[in-house]
Amino acid sequence: MDWLQTDDAIRTLKAVGLVMFFTIFSGVLLWVLLRKRSEIRRWSELPLDDDPPSRDSE
Repeated sequence: MDWLQTDDAIRTLKAVGLVMFFTIFSGVLLWVLLRKRSEIRRWSELPLDDDPPSRDSE
């Protein structure tokens, strides 16, 4: 585990972490942007809705 203490390993791990963060962030952003407006509107109303969501409304 001493190799984790080297400057090269730290730089590599920083780069890997940044790439992973950017990839996941971009994936989630694309997933949200590709949703239908009606689906997003339904999601936004869930905290105010007293009835459980039904699968028929989709």
